[in-house]
Amino acid sequence: MISAVIGLDREFMKENNMYKILTEKLQYSVRPRSPFQIKSWSEYGYNHGNVFQGNDRPVYTPAKFERLVDVNYDIYVLYDDSDADVKALLSNFVENIKAGEFIFPPYMGMRNFAAEITFLGEFDPQACNGKFNTNAICTGLVVNESQPFANIRTDDVPTLSVSFLAHDPKSYKTIYFHDNCGSLEAEGNYYQVGEEAVEFI
Repeated sequence: MISAVIGLDREFMKENNMYKILTEKLQYSVRPRSPFQIKSWSEYGYNHGNVFQGNDRPVYTPAKFERLVDVNYDIYVLYDDSDADVKALLSNFVENIKAGEFIFPPYMGMRNFAAEITFLGEFDPQACNGKFNTNAICTGLVVNESQPFANIRTDDVPTLSVSFLAHDPKSYKTIYFHDNCGSLEAEGNYYQVGEEAVEFI
């Protein structure tokens, strides 16, 4: 999405392995702003092996898809501004977002799911360690009776790309988040970003 906003096309990304660079030099966090919802429905997909005898019209067979709906996230990006290349890239990104200008249309996962991006602000994050309450994702979930386990979702996500569509299998981390925009108690390294406690991965 960063590359779409500043105009790095896919071939440039592949040739310069920007996928690896953007995951090595940047860290991210996500705060859900709408309830987590997955909906599934049947769509028609072409089946090459399913054609009527004597009829050149292909038969379409239903397939089940699951997708997130009503997606609304705050996305935090942490980077070292002493790295001149990264600083230039992110400065370009921020300028375009503020102006509402995108070189290529940004999208969520698939190109027909266009993303609307709004600039939230720039902050001076303060590194912290210990217990904290967060509305964003976390990895160090505190297990106790006060946690609303009925609303806790978990997933394993890669944190390092090695090339286009390839991730370092050792980089996966288990994340936790509240599926109804609530707060979770966590423990470990985090940053105070404005009024938010945020763990970056």
